[in-house]
Amino acid sequence: MNRRHFLSGSVQALMAGIGTAFGRKKAKAADDAPRFLSACGVADKGGKLAFAAAAIDGAGDAVLESALQMRAHEIALHPDGARFLAVGRQPGRYSCMIDLSDGRKLYDLSIADDHEFNGHAVFPGKGAQIIATEEHVETSVGRLGFYDAATGAWLQGWPSHGIEPHELILDEKNNRLIVANGGILQRHAVGEVDSSLVILDLRDGKPIAAGRLPEDLASLSMRHMALTAKGDVVCGMQDQDAQSDLRPLVCLLGPAGNIRFLDIPRDLAMTLRGYVGSVAVDASGWVACATSPKGNVAMFWDLRREAWLGQVTVADGCGVAGNGKAGGFVVTGGKGDIVEIATLDAGGRPMQPKARALAKNARWHWDNHLTRIPA
Repeated sequence: MNRRHFLSGSVQALMAGIGTAFGRKKAKAADDAPRFLSACGVADKGGKLAFAAAAIDGAGDAVLESALQMRAHEIALHPDGARFLAVGRQPGRYSCMIDLSDGRKLYDLSIADDHEFNGHAVFPGKGAQIIATEEHVETSVGRLGFYDAATGAWLQGWPSHGIEPHELILDEKNNRLIVANGGILQRHAVGEVDSSLVILDLRDGKPIAAGRLPEDLASLSMRHMALTAKGDVVCGMQDQDAQSDLRPLVCLLGPAGNIRFLDIPRDLAMTLRGYVGSVAVDASGWVACATSPKGNVAMFWDLRREAWLGQVTVADGCGVAGNGKAGGFVVTGGKGDIVEIATLDAGGRPMQPKARALAKNARWHWDNHLTRIPA
């Protein structure tokens, strides 16, 4: 799947004739409960693609399909576990709340005409509100938009303290909200990027700390994040300058805003084409994964030592989430692969990643992110 040019005239025409929900499939067994959520493209018998959000069970089967009028980026699960938000990707005009029981669309978020969604959202606390990353259409100045989670109505906005904010994550234990300001004004332009990782006070939005890259790495855009057991933030980056020297693509942000980089073997780094698409941390908080669909790979690190563990090949692999077990992950690919990966041995010691295929179905073009549904 071409992730930047997924939308085509044929897809739009197909979507015009599709209802808002395909609905839940009949369960084959009692344990066929949804385990993960992902945006995707779904192919019909003629190969035409339609946008959808899907729930995936533990065996890698899609047990819920909900048709979307736009391509979503992240699927954000509400804390009540009964509904989820399909967040429109940049530049997005639509984000919709969907009932997890049957795939019905409940409502669209009411975004202002002069702003666009940037693909990510969170539910603080018990989920009374939604916080979504947005940018001003003309200036790309970032905003965190607050919405009523019951109705989708606009409530208020906080500045993201940067331009083109992308992912945001919660650290509610420490009253922190972390925002990755991607810093890209024009996606296909070559030049410096005004990127930053900003730590905000979750209670009032005031900046606590910010991390910025050194000047010689100014073409890197910091985009996707995950929180570690130590309280650091793992961040995956994308290089805006395809002609630049080989540059680090995964870093750690400390609580004070200090940045340090995780190593990627040089021969592997040369295949990534400057692109990390998603990151995740396992249930223990001590193993990190970063995926590169352009490199067809999922990469792993032991965070206790900040050391390289190894890699697993996944065709167009991008979506990743912990599977609820220490050292365990699930990775999805744009060509229909769903792979489960273990990075710890029976004694809990880090090991070379071991993969097993859960499913492969070319009908499903899994998109950039994967969200775990807690059991």
